[in-house]
Amino acid sequence: MRTRAGAARAVAGVAAGVAVAFGVVTSAPLEGRHADVQHLQAAAPEPPELRHPLATPSASAPGSEPATEQPASASPSTSPSSSAAGGTAAPTKSSSTSRSGGSNGAALAAPPGNPFAGRALYVVPAPVPPGVAPADYAAVTEIFAEPQASWFGGETATGSIAGRVSAVVGGAATAGRLPVLVAYDIPGRDCGSYSAGGASGDAAYLGWIGQFAAGIAGRPAVVILEPDALAQLDCLSAANAADRMSLIAQAIVILRGGARTSVYVDAGHSSWVPSQAMAARLNSAGIANANGFALNVSNFNTTAAEEAYGDELSALVGGKHYVVDTSRNGHGPAPGGAWCNPAGRALGALPGSPTHDPRADALLWVKRPGESDGTCNGGPSAGTFWPSYAAGLAHAIGW
Repeated sequence: MRTRAGAARAVAGVAAGVAVAFGVVTSAPLEGRHADVQHLQAAAPEPPELRHPLATPSASAPGSEPATEQPASASPSTSPSSSAAGGTAAPTKSSSTSRSGGSNGAALAAPPGNPFAGRALYVVPAPVPPGVAPADYAAVTEIFAEPQASWFGGETATGSIAGRVSAVVGGAATAGRLPVLVAYDIPGRDCGSYSAGGASGDAAYLGWIGQFAAGIAGRPAVVILEPDALAQLDCLSAANAADRMSLIAQAIVILRGGARTSVYVDAGHSSWVPSQAMAARLNSAGIANANGFALNVSNFNTTAAEEAYGDELSALVGGKHYVVDTSRNGHGPAPGGAWCNPAGRALGALPGSPTHDPRADALLWVKRPGESDGTCNGGPSAGTFWPSYAAGLAHAIGW
């Protein structure tokens, strides 16, 4: 992890009885809280190059414009559910949806190499929200100066999703940088807990994903696909679990229809689903057609723990690579694995910091540090920016 000077800078922004073949672990806790938000505010200047105190800077690729954030190295979420009982209502199924998991859809050409290699990540212009204490403003400003993922969920209707995605991807294309997007609209999302919602059924979801892909429109982009969806299969019936994996498999094919779209399917984290079980889920959900999988989204586990878990998974899913969310893992997990706005946490390695594992494509901030996990430990509703919590994460590393 790298640190930087503290001066303020201009802001740039499945259930019991599920078949073993699906890798369901009925004893695993139901976890995961995510902010379904978009950061699409008016343009603001991007900051100068930043440095984090504990990591080695990496250089931009020859011929690229000077990076305001670290280009990712070419080298070598998240919580027990309060609604575990009873599961969720069965989502509506469209007659055209296959239940064959990863086998549905034509096989795609093998994805290209590391999509982050030599690329600077995009900072979506976003102003610092109101309510930041004067003593915290510089630290919070620095958080907003880092490249972070743009989240799109069910609140973005099918009729408007293409335009919203296009706004982010177009801004990145103009800047010559790589955007990271999160697709978070799976039916029965978050097992009905803090981030409940998602599409009303299969047909609605696939239509939403189609419009999401249309918004990318063939331009370079990375998509983190459906945080928690596979890790939370335990809250679904066997039939609905199979259906969810089929939806993810189809979403991969739709998104990767754009030759320059890279897809990483969320695979929970190292403290959640055992690697053999998660590998079975990934394989059933069409990981063969994706670039890889994503780990630790919105969670706090150390990068080393996630890389070890990622390597185990990689060996079980055909050598696929992975990305790790380091946004809040600077101090590792909270005591007892507390996941919902735990105190005493810290920012982790800056997005784009060099990886130390040949299978890790990038370290990213998928979760925006400071966005609440839910109404717990004094936090506001999920996805709401909480200035004092953000400042705490930043001050913990000396910002």
